[in-house]
Amino acid sequence: DGKIRILQSYMKEWYESHYGVIKPQEVIRFETDPGFQAQVDWTFIRKGKSPLYGFVMILGYSRAPFVYFTDSMEQEVWQECHERAFIYFGGTPQTILYDNLKSAIIKRDKYGKDQHGFNQDFLDFSKSNFVPKVCKPYRPQTKGKVERFNRYLKENFYVPLKASLNGSGLEITPGLLNTHIFSWIERTNERVHGTTQEKPSVRLEEEKAYLTPYVPQLAPVSIKEETEASWSLLPDMDISYFTTLSDYEEILLMGERYAS
Repeated sequence: DGKIRILQSYMKEWYESHYGVIKPQEVIRFETDPGFQAQVDWTFIRKGKSPLYGFVMILGYSRAPFVYFTDSMEQEVWQECHERAFIYFGGTPQTILYDNLKSAIIKRDKYGKDQHGFNQDFLDFSKSNFVPKVCKPYRPQTKGKVERFNRYLKENFYVPLKASLNGSGLEITPGLLNTHIFSWIERTNERVHGTTQEKPSVRLEEEKAYLTPYVPQLAPVSIKEETEASWSLLPDMDISYFTTLSDYEEILLMGERYAS
């Protein structure tokens, strides 16, 4: 170990004497105007025979998140998750930024530089609502808002919930997670954001005025519902929204609440 460190130190000194000191690449935070951009990503919650995925959309200006859990990343589910987010926020941003997600993009630079080949079904879905954009390769910080939130989501929502369910006999499914996520998001939106130094809920009220109104156009994909009895076993859960409404109707209701 000592010899390796000596060699590393020597190589560093030799390189800097010939080429100069290596400076880390400067990261410039990219702030957007209200209603201009959202960032979207899939986050992997559980792999294997019973997978769990989280669809995450973050509005760039307010940092307000939308999360929806699924067991599929098929195109119809992908599009429905977008629609649920638009209903929840009360409209669509002008552009949405993606990574190299197969759900969105088939081939980068397919038709020339920055002329990407998008999934045609998804492109048709986006045409009257928003402009899809692709973040630059090898620059994960360009999609940093959603990447950072994905870590926060797992550490502060999924892990604590999973721990609280140990011994309950309940299986963690998309339906179960979706019964709890919206109240968690509302609490999260009341906390001061580290970058903006404002509450996302406050900035969201400003941003809503800049979103393009959205009219639902898709039929909801069937997603397994949990029983009220199962919900009642979850600790500290407000199930008042879910005892009589279907999951899809709940999204509509949340959208109406934010739009009012």
